[in-house]
Amino acid sequence: MYFLVLKRQNENKNISDYLLSQLDNKIIYSRKNIKADVYGSGKKNQNLYFSYCDLYVIPDAIFLITYSKFINKPMQSMPLMITNNSDLYNAFNTNGIVPEIKKINPDSFSNEVYIDYGESTLDSTNITIHLKNLSEQERNYFRF
Repeated sequence: MYFLVLKRQNENKNISDYLLSQLDNKIIYSRKNIKADVYGSGKKNQNLYFSYCDLYVIPDAIFLITYSKFINKPMQSMPLMITNNSDLYNAFNTNGIVPEIKKINPDSFSNEVYIDYGESTLDSTNITIHLKNLSEQERNYFRF
């Protein structure tokens, strides 16, 4: 079991590193260690759950490197790219990292951003992400 988790974590890290190298010259803002709460329903996919993320903003998308901490060591989950221009980023859409977003709410009263995507069925998962303690500037990046 541990081998499978470690293998998946390494695959996710490789995907994240590759995407960051491709987008490096386009990044206009970044912030690390953002606390997140993730809720899911439907088919359980542990690769979609995380408790922290690193935020990278490029002109027409937001890239999240997602992870949880295990003994103070990050264990990466599947990275996510949030954009309204998914056709432009289809080349990066390996393993569904560019989900079809149902709703983004950057106007929460508690300095959070809510992101909702996916379907809750027997063979797919609905995910709701709450990104915590974001500044007004950071929340404005989520207004597409």
